Amino acid sequence: MISLIATAISVLGSLTSNWLEGKQAASEEKLKIAKARAVAEIEWDIQQAESSKSSWKDEYWTVVLSVPMIMCFIPDAAPYVQRGFIVLKDSVPDWYIMAVGAAIACAFGYRGFNKVMGKK
Repeated sequence: MISLIATAISVLGSLTSNWLEGKQAASEEKLKIAKARAVAEIEWDIQQAESSKSSWKDEYWTVVLSVPMIMCFIPDAAPYVQRGFIVLKDSVPDWYIMAVGAAIACAFGYRGFNKVMGKK
């Protein structure tokens, strides 16, 4: 009887050990994937920073996005801004708005655009 209990404990211990090893291997694989993603994101950020040194896209879009905001504080210009946004909302096709959004996202970097928009 004791031999049977000892065998059962040994088998149970072996099963538990195998299960834990499988869990550890899965965790290590997930960690490798997470590290690879982090490295890829860092490399992308470095590449974006290098390519933006000679680019004027972000400055252009900063001006374009800032002008209507500044105009809102000029009493004679505010109605033009308001009408312009109404036209954009009511008359401009969605594909155009998406194209402009994509251009802005490219200029500032997609991840940076998501941060501004409050998304992950």
